[in-house]
Amino acid sequence: MKTLFFATAISTFSALSASADSATPTNWSGFYGGLSASSYSGQTTQTVGGIPNVYALSTKSAVGVFAGYNWQNGHLVLGGELAYTDPDQGHILFPATHLNKTFDAKLRAGYATEKTLFYGVIGGSSASITDFGTNVKLSGLSYGMGVDYALTDKIVIGAEYLMRSLNGTFLTSSYKTKSNSISARLSWKF
Repeated sequence: MKTLFFATAISTFSALSASADSATPTNWSGFYGGLSASSYSGQTTQTVGGIPNVYALSTKSAVGVFAGYNWQNGHLVLGGELAYTDPDQGHILFPATHLNKTFDAKLRAGYATEKTLFYGVIGGSSASITDFGTNVKLSGLSYGMGVDYALTDKIVIGAEYLMRSLNGTFLTSSYKTKSNSISARLSWKF
């Protein structure tokens, strides 16, 4: 899934960027907000007493919200975005353990063509793991890439792939979680 997403994005970018320099890009500046439909996957390593246990997270779909601001200078677009999703991903072997309440704060940098914006993101993420009734807070780095397409001057559709590397501790247990999501997005520019 990741390889297909990256290959499609790179191919599309290459084809469009060749003709994009002569076209005036869409104005991406300003505030925007919207909804996302995401598919989550990943794994958690829980280390207790120096012994690591790796658990796969179930693949889960979730709806989320996001809002941000873009600043544009020619074809260059820079911005920031906040996003929230609650995937409630259970561990495959331990259904009482869940990854939930994912919050992302992202910086975006991209290249705008006539109606398309190709961008990369880096930022911080937080989530929590509910492990047999105990809530463990996780935080860490997130990074990825995406593409937005302006259907009109106000309505934008897009896709984004995000990888998260999250860590947290509780008593003698440490948690390292790798969580990946691919999202279809619909937003409104203000």
